Amino acid sequence: MKTLLELRNVTKYYDSKVGVENISFNLNSGEFLTLFGPNGAGKTTTLKLIAGLIHPDSGEIIIMSKKLDGNASEVKNLIGYLPEYPSLPEYLTPEEFIEFLAALRGTKSSEYAYELFEILGINKFSSELIAKLSKGQRQLVAFAASIFHRPKILLLDEPFLGLDIFAQERVSEILLEYISQGNSIIFSTHIFDFVKRFSHRVILISNGRIRDIIYDVENLNFEKLLRKLGGWAECQQLQLSGK
Repeated sequence: MKTLLELRNVTKYYDSKVGVENISFNLNSGEFLTLFGPNGAGKTTTLKLIAGLIHPDSGEIIIMSKKLDGNASEVKNLIGYLPEYPSLPEYLTPEEFIEFLAALRGTKSSEYAYELFEILGINKFSSELIAKLSKGQRQLVAFAASIFHRPKILLLDEPFLGLDIFAQERVSEILLEYISQGNSIIFSTHIFDFVKRFSHRVILISNGRIRDIIYDVENLNFEKLLRKLGGWAECQQLQLSGK
């Protein structure tokens, strides 16, 4: 199994506060890897580091055998990133936004982009200004923007926020097909139901540190997660469902 990504003893501080500390893990081809932990655990920091949006204070990030340093341009098309709270240009339509992103990446908006619009139902409002879209519609546009260029590694930070159950199912189907094609996903969530459904491995993270890496996801239960993360007192923000 090919290793697409490796973090080696990565540390990031925000002034004196720990973002992540001495974390190490790898991501393999065709793998769905979940970062699971309470709010403020370090999940978003980890994804931003891999996306090249922030830089580690120490340690190394290796993507497809290339070290990610201050200039992430060489690997930008290998990665797709959906932040927890995506900021979209309200003066553009969804279609214009995808074309704009394609131009920034030096690519053309592919047939896959239009296929995504069809599957996600974005084609029904693709000519409307983003400013007029609902929260759920914006989330679908942001998701399409993260994956339309077919990156080898997709980083998803709470991707189901704001989506109704029908939109969640459409996104889920896309993700499962995407993985079956040999691509890989790092998925950040604090919702246990999503962990069980998608994960090949689960990285438990809290207070910026990796507490455990779980391989036997099939037999995982919520109580086991709590024990490994230090109990309910430390993980009171974890949720059993998306409600």
